[in-house]
Order: sequence, then structure tokens, then C-alpha cells
Amino acid sequence: MGDLLTDKGSEIGEMIRIHAILRAQAAPEYTEEQWPSSIQVQSKHNTPIEGFWLWVRKGEGHNLRNVLEEGRDRGIFNGSDDLHVCVFNWIWPPLVQHRLDGFCEYWNHHRIRKQQNKTLPAGTSPNQLWISPESAVATAKNCSIRVDMELVKALREELGGEEGRDEALQFVTREFEEEAQTAYTNLQTPAVDLTNVWHIFTLLVAEIQQLRTET
Repeated sequence: MGDLLTDKGSEIGEMIRIHAILRAQAAPEYTEEQWPSSIQVQSKHNTPIEGFWLWVRKGEGHNLRNVLEEGRDRGIFNGSDDLHVCVFNWIWPPLVQHRLDGFCEYWNHHRIRKQQNKTLPAGTSPNQLWISPESAVATAKNCSIRVDMELVKALREELGGEEGRDEALQFVTREFEEEAQTAYTNLQTPAVDLTNVWHIFTLLVAEIQQLRTET
């Protein structure tokens, strides 16, 4: 089994390359032949992550999807309107990320029920196992491998450094980012959640339209 198990998407090639470089530098005793640094399989065969989606959907997925589709079903969002698309891309990604971060925090702290015949540790949280594996099983060992942070820094610089990272995570242009932030400030920066996101979306669209008529 490889250190990194993924599907066969073409978008993760750079991640696989970097993972192989870091593993080779930090743990040269593990050869690619015996212990591949990564393995790509079809999504249907990647059972850990595919099975996990059920819990994501139960915890967040259906809720998010219902609210997302509400904007379309109620005629609030028009996908053929460039302004609507830009406002959507400005307001929704941070909200979705916040909800997923919250689910991740919950899941990593939830207690795994005890099972006598279970091979893997149980009776504690994933975070506790990560921090102190021996707290769950006396004979457990911390097998983490430390990587060279200077190498990590060099690899990041190859990809454009902080500027490249910011660009990759930018869902709208910098010009629109400034425009939307001005409109949001004019609305007195209301907190955005699933109960009011489409209301604030409508207010932002109207405010940006007003700002554009004034310039």
C-alpha cells in the first residue's frame, strides 16, 4: 500500500510528485518498489474516502445542497448573468469551506466506539490517536516522519510561493474582490450563514449594481 491513496484524476499529478520527493528525502529506507509513495485507483475502489462521503452527506452535504439549489429554484441566482456568477463565487466558497472545516473538527474529535474484535484502535478520538497513539494502545508507536521544511519551502517556491497559492485559491478576479468587499462593507459586513446567504447575495448584487452606476 502506498503512503498516498488517490483516485485517477489528472489534477493531482503535482501533489503526487511532491509527495514522492518529500518521502524520498525524509525516509529513503522505504523504496518505491517495496512501498510506493502513492497509488492511484478508480474512485469506486478507493473505499476509505468513498465510504466517508456518507458521513459528510449526513453531517453537512444534504443541508448545503438544499440551500445551494434553493437559489436556483427560487429564481434568485441566474447562471447566465456574469454579476450573479461573480457574487456567487465570492460569497459561497468561504461559507462552504467554513461548514466543511466545522464538520472536520467535529469528526476528528468524535469518540470511536469500543469494539473488542476491532484491529485498529477504538474508544477514543482520531485526534487523540494522532497526538498520542500509545494512549489507546500501550504498544503503539508514533511512526510519523519529519520532513525537511527547507525542502518544503523550496517546493512551494517552485509553484509560485504565497502569491501562487493565493492565485490558486482565488475564485474571482482581484478587481471584483475589491468591488465585492466595498459593497459588503457598505452593507455593514453582515455575518453570512445558511439561513441568510441568498438574502445577502441579493443585497450584494443590488449594491454592486448601484456602485457601478455611480462610477
